[in-house]
Amino acid sequence: MSSSIIKKIKSMKWEEWLRRPFTPLYLSIFCDGMTRKGMRKIGIDEEAGMFLFERSTWYRNKEVMARLEKNVEKYFKEGGSIFKISRGCEKFRTAKRKEILNLIKEKKDPIKKLKELYDILSVVISYIWVAHGIEEVYKKILDKEAPKYATGDVEKYIGDISFPAKKNDYTLLEEAILKGEDLERLLKKYSWMKSRDGFSPGYTLEEFQALKKKILSEKREKHKRVEIPKALRKIAKETQELVYFRTLRTDVYYEFLFLARPILADVAEKYSLDFDELRYYSIQDLISGKIRKHSKDFSWVYYNGKSYFFNSPILPEKQYSAQELKGTIAYSGKIRGIAKVVKNVSQIYKVNEGDILVAGMTAPDFVIAMKKAAAFVTDEGGITCHAAIVAREMKKPCITGTKIATKIFKDGDYIEVDATKGIVRKL
Repeated sequence: MSSSIIKKIKSMKWEEWLRRPFTPLYLSIFCDGMTRKGMRKIGIDEEAGMFLFERSTWYRNKEVMARLEKNVEKYFKEGGSIFKISRGCEKFRTAKRKEILNLIKEKKDPIKKLKELYDILSVVISYIWVAHGIEEVYKKILDKEAPKYATGDVEKYIGDISFPAKKNDYTLLEEAILKGEDLERLLKKYSWMKSRDGFSPGYTLEEFQALKKKILSEKREKHKRVEIPKALRKIAKETQELVYFRTLRTDVYYEFLFLARPILADVAEKYSLDFDELRYYSIQDLISGKIRKHSKDFSWVYYNGKSYFFNSPILPEKQYSAQELKGTIAYSGKIRGIAKVVKNVSQIYKVNEGDILVAGMTAPDFVIAMKKAAAFVTDEGGITCHAAIVAREMKKPCITGTKIATKIFKDGDYIEVDATKGIVRKL
């Protein structure tokens, strides 16, 4: 079976998609949520198909993604909507947060707890995956309709009309701090925002105190919404919900993983493993009792509803070299500064005032670094891109969708972000 899967992988056309510092445990959790049975739980009759992850990079096949997009379109035609998906995720979060907290207190075998946790997380994974198909559907519509009304940069116009109406968790945290709410109470509610892998610690009280000081010292301007023509209001409202949902579904996942740390710690103890070592084992093996540790240089394949791990990468590694990159202008401007490459939230401390933040993507837990940075450059992009939304709110130059900025630039490079032309260059 292993040789046939490797042969299948090598025969397909793959493109680098998303860069993530995922571990074997983290990836194995994706499996059931990507199956047709799992996706049907959130109303989508679809299976994720075949995916490859290696060298901290997700690879995707265009045919597989096209099928996801097609089935999301079918869901919409049959009466589904982004609002149904989003509300379903919100309700699921409220119910299952309580369930996880109760599960931690129960006196039962840690492996049984892990199985119940896996069932919960699998549904969140379905929400995570469906967002990619929904985004492609709306991108097609906006690419067709927005140019009819945009007077300037079309991508910027799409971003402006897509600015979310609902507030994400980080915005709610900032507002609570500005209102003077008790930091210890907020810490209990939002500490998870720093931990995005189930193992990293959350925010400390000292970090929240520093965040409060930063927030209170900032000059704040209310985001000004653009006037949306009547013909675009329906699609704009739906896209705004998509942007909100895009952040919501990952926030739910990271919060649940953080809350579940006591369960993971008990499982590690049962197998006489260090807590951090647990990340190199798959959740399926931990549940079955037949555990094996995976290589740090592993490759992971999802195929026909199952996870497959290999001890080394399958595809040859690409080499990149360039002095400048092109991307999508999210917010215009031109600035020079020192590059700081941030691959995960644990590295945001590297960013100082005036630096250029270079990342695969950004998320709400990057905002502390984004406040210090003079501009943002990302590998990823799109109408729901977090970096683009924050750039418009903070009025900082931003170029998204460069694909390989994190591979070209290094910490300490002096670079220029020309977000009037969509070019990032090494000086």
